[in-house]
Amino acid sequence: MVFVFATFIFQKVENVHSVQRNVERYDFTKFVRNDGKKVESRSELQEMFGKYRWPAYQDLWVSVASAIVIFSVQSIFEKVLYKAVYECMKDKEDSPVKHDRAGKAITHLAKSIYFLVSTIAGTVVLQKSSFVPNMLKLPGLKYESNSGQQNMLHNYPIVPYSENLRLVFLSTMGYHVMKTAEQLFLDVKRNDFLEMMLHHVVTLVLYSSSYLINQVEIGILVVYCHDWADIFGHFVKYAVETNFEIL
Repeated sequence: MVFVFATFIFQKVENVHSVQRNVERYDFTKFVRNDGKKVESRSELQEMFGKYRWPAYQDLWVSVASAIVIFSVQSIFEKVLYKAVYECMKDKEDSPVKHDRAGKAITHLAKSIYFLVSTIAGTVVLQKSSFVPNMLKLPGLKYESNSGQQNMLHNYPIVPYSENLRLVFLSTMGYHVMKTAEQLFLDVKRNDFLEMMLHHVVTLVLYSSSYLINQVEIGILVVYCHDWADIFGHFVKYAVETNFEIL
């Protein structure tokens, strides 16, 4: 059922693609050139559409590559630090339960560090964007006078976002590709397997459809807000398993 839902969504994405790229359906007077002047003819708008870097399905290979990199780094991290984390567990005696808890703890620590890195990357690209919401602007940084959430989806569907923002968005999607693969092939099948698969598949559908229909600006803000919370959520799950009482 989950995959039927995903197929249905991607059929809708295809429909949006065909509609988005049909210049005839747009009022060219509502579009603005890079120099800030209004588009003066439909042929000029057609030229802008032709030069635009449209999102494509093959771009999603960036997410697959990112998933492989994240999985490799996570595996190395867990193997290198396992012994140190094991020594910090609350359980004093060596036992299978202690090993299991140490494994869960270091996984949560790895997740916390990943979300910290992804949040830093998101902060960098958002602060350089023209649509960063006022509430997310950092004190002390200089912004363009007209920057803010009012620029979101400017010139839609030919939205002018940076390649760095595209790369960060697709790379963070790679983490969820990895978690889906882990859930299918590596993790022990628990009672909540179907619920977790639904969670992962819906996340990937939202990520990919957001990218493919050029709603990346909204998508990356949603991801950014979620990643902030996950830094602390996973760190707390790691800390409660350790003997660091101050935490």
